[in-house]
Amino acid sequence: MKTLRPAILCAFTSIFIPGGALAEFSAQCGDLFAGERLTLVVPNSPGGGYDTYSRALAPVLEKHGGLTARVTNMPGGGGNAARSFVMNSDAESLVLLIENTADLVTSPMGNIGRGALAEKDFTIAGYRIVGILHSEASAWVARDGLDLFSPDLGTLVASEGSLEEALLPVFVAGLALGIDMDAVTGYDGTGEMGAAILRGEADITSASLTTTKRLAQNEGLEVNLVLSDGPAPSDPDLPFLAGEGSVVWDLTAGLPEAEATYRRSLAAAVAGLRGAARGMFVSVNLDADRAACMAELMDLASADPEFAEAAEAQGRPVAPIPAAEAGELVASLIASHAAALPTLEAIAAEKINE
Repeated sequence: MKTLRPAILCAFTSIFIPGGALAEFSAQCGDLFAGERLTLVVPNSPGGGYDTYSRALAPVLEKHGGLTARVTNMPGGGGNAARSFVMNSDAESLVLLIENTADLVTSPMGNIGRGALAEKDFTIAGYRIVGILHSEASAWVARDGLDLFSPDLGTLVASEGSLEEALLPVFVAGLALGIDMDAVTGYDGTGEMGAAILRGEADITSASLTTTKRLAQNEGLEVNLVLSDGPAPSDPDLPFLAGEGSVVWDLTAGLPEAEATYRRSLAAAVAGLRGAARGMFVSVNLDADRAACMAELMDLASADPEFAEAAEAQGRPVAPIPAAEAGELVASLIASHAAALPTLEAIAAEKINE
């Protein structure tokens, strides 16, 4: 990859604020949803993390909403098949997409920086967020023994779903680390991405810390970098990307000040803009009353201990963020991503033209 010197990216620190649930579903929303069918759309094959969350959530949505909830898996197109289906659903259809908020923001369907976000209208182009189930840093899982400090490291190849999803966690992180990066894309889900490393097709892949730890249970894989600006609370001994004491901090020690500042700012931007916030989205086409009731129902269901128990029994942590706070988080993420967009577009153009 050619050396890029785009403008220094703005750092952004995500703040996730937990909130309480409503006491009960309002009578108006109960009447509106009674007997309705709700479809939870998963952009991956059955068995993955989003599928697990959705299947744990469905019966709780039924309990609180008085409706029927079913899970539909729509793998394909790096998640775009599911995204398109939900985005194009009509005003009456109750259709929920579970997706990594960062992936949706960086998706070409997101139109970030192009007026998609109106004041207090928490939308990403064709979607409205109605809650977040859990959030944490992203991480790299790599072939066992990969040494990021080795002078003989050479080019690292990442397995990813799409080029857009690789921009921050692979290419911008690589610039911060001073590592030449490449990517093989088109994989459906993290299971396939991890399998690609085991087959020797790639050296690393990126996913949530929880998911990378699950992948690292396979012999030959290990989590070797958390894309955060400090130690991960759950795994403080893992190397982290940005901030004092980080891998980038150590790698840039002794470099000229301008170079060190540049690379450290890139690392801070990745840590702030890249995370795994598992959001629930509806189409902006959905009737306003139905959308408001969907947010209310998500607040109830995601805070229900039955949901947490079912998800956590499958190794999937739950820390819900209500719709209002989730929307404010997305608003900040969009604004920060818009500032970084020229850099991301420059990297994307270079990779496409290689």
